Amino acid sequence: MASKRIKLVCYEVLPSDQKLTKINDFVDDLSKALSAGKINDRCRQLSDLAVEGEQEFITKRIQNSVGLFCTFIHLKSGGAVLINKSLMHENEISLEELAAIEEENTEGYIKDYTYFLLTKKMLIAKTTMGIPSSDIEIYLNWLLKRNHTKYASKNSVLTLKPRLKKTFDPTTVGSIELGNNVKIGEKVTVDTVVRPVVKGLENFLKAQGLDKIVTGKVVEASVVLKIIKPPKKDEVKNRKALQSILKAVKSDETIIKDRRGQIIHMESVKETKEVSVPYLATGFPDVAVLEDRMLQYYDEVLTR
Repeated sequence: MASKRIKLVCYEVLPSDQKLTKINDFVDDLSKALSAGKINDRCRQLSDLAVEGEQEFITKRIQNSVGLFCTFIHLKSGGAVLINKSLMHENEISLEELAAIEEENTEGYIKDYTYFLLTKKMLIAKTTMGIPSSDIEIYLNWLLKRNHTKYASKNSVLTLKPRLKKTFDPTTVGSIELGNNVKIGEKVTVDTVVRPVVKGLENFLKAQGLDKIVTGKVVEASVVLKIIKPPKKDEVKNRKALQSILKAVKSDETIIKDRRGQIIHMESVKETKEVSVPYLATGFPDVAVLEDRMLQYYDEVLTR
């Protein structure tokens, strides 16, 4: 089997209501939710067309020594026909085995797929272009609220925030420059921020004493988040603040700079790791090896 380099990224799993005195066991609650019904019961529909529309769900989970290793897929519109025909009434299916036995092109029905290891404090995921961490967070919240009455009335149960490297000092961050098509939260893009800035640019420049600039020639505006230097004594608070910013701002073109204006590369900020994993002839990774790599990475992060 040929091997490929894939990137693992680590998130902290936090209760949405951090004022709670009792911390819920999300791993146990999720395990019960996945054991309770068939695959049909855990499909989150992304359109009004229940059979033909796009949907997300966990196809298979493995309980291991630290948590749950899950296969998560996003089916294209019409892709449910393949899964329904195959094993949608079962408790779980193996994406890799399905690809091996189906005559149809399984990958052609899938918008994207990923694997993640959920533990009590962390979630480690295989990165993809089509399934961001926000999709996994929304799905886990949806599944927990749907299957447990104690969560039903809550707006949100858990949140995933990028885990920062232990060696990274968040007080060194001076600014974050938003790139093109940046998403702030889930829906708002930088485009909706830039337009008002351009429209009101003349008044803004005048207020700043820069009214000699010809605003008619301005065709683009940039948004830069300037970070106020926090007190160094509260390291936990500083890390949480930067985590919230990185969670809210989603773009491959976002640039983080230190207080001297030098670029800080993302690999030195976020907890990530590249690993080598064998890939099967069907085009999917060897999940046993991938699970093992995630468990090894979990141990590394935990002991730092």
